[in-house]
Amino acid sequence: MLAGILPGLAGALVLATVQPAPPASLSDALEAGTPQAFSRALESGLDAPHARLATGLNAALSGMDDLAAEQLGIAMTDAGLEPALQRRAAEALAGVMLRREDFDAAARAFDRAGEIEPLEAGAAQARAFVEPLRGLPRISRGALEPACVPVTRDLAGLPRADLTFGALTQDAIVDTGAAFSTVTASTAERLGIRAIEGRVSVGAAAVDALESGLGIADTLEIGGVRFSNVVFIILPDEALSFAGGQYTIEMILGIPVLMRLERLDFEHGETGGTLCFEPSAGPGAGESNLYLQGLAPIVLAQAEGADSPLHLLLDTGAQTTNLSLSALERLPGLAASGEAGEAVLGGAGGMGSDAQAVRLSALTLIIGARRITLEDVMALSQGTAGRRDGILGQDVLSSVRGWRIDFPALTLELAGG
Repeated sequence: MLAGILPGLAGALVLATVQPAPPASLSDALEAGTPQAFSRALESGLDAPHARLATGLNAALSGMDDLAAEQLGIAMTDAGLEPALQRRAAEALAGVMLRREDFDAAARAFDRAGEIEPLEAGAAQARAFVEPLRGLPRISRGALEPACVPVTRDLAGLPRADLTFGALTQDAIVDTGAAFSTVTASTAERLGIRAIEGRVSVGAAAVDALESGLGIADTLEIGGVRFSNVVFIILPDEALSFAGGQYTIEMILGIPVLMRLERLDFEHGETGGTLCFEPSAGPGAGESNLYLQGLAPIVLAQAEGADSPLHLLLDTGAQTTNLSLSALERLPGLAASGEAGEAVLGGAGGMGSDAQAVRLSALTLIIGARRITLEDVMALSQGTAGRRDGILGQDVLSSVRGWRIDFPALTLELAGG
């Protein structure tokens, strides 16, 4: 993971003595971290190397993977860019390649970033994650015909839909916040998910890292749509068992499958609801309020008391919405109703707590035409990856009649209550 640090750092020091600071408009865009900000930077006029970087970063956030790969692949070794910007290009390219499941290219991009400066913990963990997957075939999807599947709500209020593996059926939590699909060891064996040699660590809510295995499902289907070569994280059964076994999770369906269903429509019902999917009309089908941070869909949600939008991970597998303490520091107007309060954290690996958390008595979010007020929202001290201010969870999504996520158009719409 850290090979090449010393040569890369020496090169960075030499280059730093001759490279100017990035243009102000690009610096502003890098701070804002949105496609709109990079578009404004490009409109301001940039020299060729900085324009290439801005174009690549904009494309990466906007799901234009081919353009992102082309532009960022050049930018990460472009002598006309400061080393820090070459590194930014390399890390963004790694995220794009993870999204495409081109694990060899993702590893090379991570390694390029590591040559310039040692990878931070999250990036180093991702680099180690892709190593056992190198050389494997990428995920693929058959014809996408419009379909609907019934969804049930489990004891935690999370949506579950049935998947089929040949003649076998397994319910799975529909989780846009899961970078990869996940399965327990016993369920993987029952369904014939093939284990891959090697062990990796993954992030978890209650622990810093959780050791796991990896596997491949040759095929799975949802609503008649067939997927091949689906990567699964394989966890010990006990890691997804809670309250003394009263609540268990056997499988989580993650973003690599869900985003390839293109446009998801969920309508709530008395005992669950219905999840429908169909091909998207593509970019321009609506005003974009989402962007893609690697494998993470990020919602731009306006909040009362904030002078700029919150960047929230769209997480259908989270019960509640929360913020980060860094969001309160960036947007101090949100902290007016805050007071210290310990947060209880639950997830794979067990339960934990955050003694430094802040409890907000109320948080009002504005998403499109919908205005939603939540009570007792926690701001957590735990770090968030990249440019994120927290999580948008089921307390928001369940407060309305339904929701639509259009991944190619990068839109989240909330239906009336």
